[in-house]
Amino acid sequence: MKSKLIFVAIWGTMGTLACFGVAVEEPVTPKMLDPGNYIFLVLTKPTQDGVAYHMTITAKSGAIPPDSEVSVSLKTTFTGGGGSFGDEIGPVTSQPSIKLHKDDHVWTIDFVVPNTLVKNPNACFIFTVPAHAFRNGQDVPMPGAEFYEIKLQDFVTP
Repeated sequence: MKSKLIFVAIWGTMGTLACFGVAVEEPVTPKMLDPGNYIFLVLTKPTQDGVAYHMTITAKSGAIPPDSEVSVSLKTTFTGGGGSFGDEIGPVTSQPSIKLHKDDHVWTIDFVVPNTLVKNPNACFIFTVPAHAFRNGQDVPMPGAEFYEIKLQDFVTP
């Protein structure tokens, strides 16, 4: 699977570069469960109201940054005039309750998604890891992030 690399630049007044960030999208599929810096385990089980998901995210080395986030979202790809394109990740209308247990190296996540959302091809689980750098021995947040995306349909047996 290919990951997308998106450069983000924000220009301030007088044309000077105010900040620069990189957003990397890493798809997680049943055949690619270890992209980037993490290993994913995704288990599903049908319920009366939808599908229960149990996920484990394990850092390949080091700890998972504590300011990382998880969400169930809708991801749409758009194309504009002049060949421009991009992805938009937005909230679902009714966010499922997500049980999250954070350990330094392993996170476990449990949630139930209604069948109507599972059938939506844009429905995803997103694991966001903000960018960090070490300066003068200190961990400094930076612009940019890694987005690991799991399409919910990919892990459900038809």
